[in-house]
Amino acid sequence: MFSAAVSMLSGYVAENAVELDSVPVNLSGIHPTEFKCLILPNAVEEVTKGGIIRPVMNTDAEKYATTEGVMIDMAPAAFKFITDEEWGDGPKPRIGDRVIFGKYAGLRVTSKRDGKEYLLMADKDILATIDE
Repeated sequence: MFSAAVSMLSGYVAENAVELDSVPVNLSGIHPTEFKCLILPNAVEEVTKGGIIRPVMNTDAEKYATTEGVMIDMAPAAFKFITDEEWGDGPKPRIGDRVIFGKYAGLRVTSKRDGKEYLLMADKDILATIDE
């Protein structure tokens, strides 16, 4: 009985615990290596505000051309190719930051744990951070 309750609770936490202290938690099971970053791209609206369902062809094309998302995870070597002095005054991207990246950049991977589609890309493909 106890193990069934723990199993049910852990399933609930895995499905619903997306952020912890406003920093996204990587529930995907995908862990970047070398200079790679894991990005959760912005979702594409399939229905307009007026209730019109957009054609799949349009939403698929827009999904692949997305240029904004949230950094979910990054490899330990990411953004270490230059020193802090060379980096300048701008902030280095961190986990949880909203970022802008190149159109069609990265490799699309679907997590088997949470079913979401992520982008796995090189740190140099991230062009800017977005202040909120």
